[in-house]
Amino acid sequence: MRTLYVRNFPERLHNRLKELAARNRRSLGAEVITLVDQALREASVRQGRSAALDRIERRLKRYRVPADATDSVRMLREDRRR
Repeated sequence: MRTLYVRNFPERLHNRLKELAARNRRSLGAEVITLVDQALREASVRQGRSAALDRIERRLKRYRVPADATDSVRMLREDRRR
């Protein structure tokens, strides 16, 4: 397993991290590993969602209704009145 050193880690964050580790009954190192793992998983999910939204947007651009197209709602209302 690799070792990671972080320089100039803010004391305020260190204190919050120690409190969180104590609440979760973990060592400081285990808490850091857990938090980094969660953050990386969430980032991966966000990237997947972003890619999916981009694909949807590209598909929608292909199927845009032209500005000069007849309003289908108006056509249906006219047809129902007959």
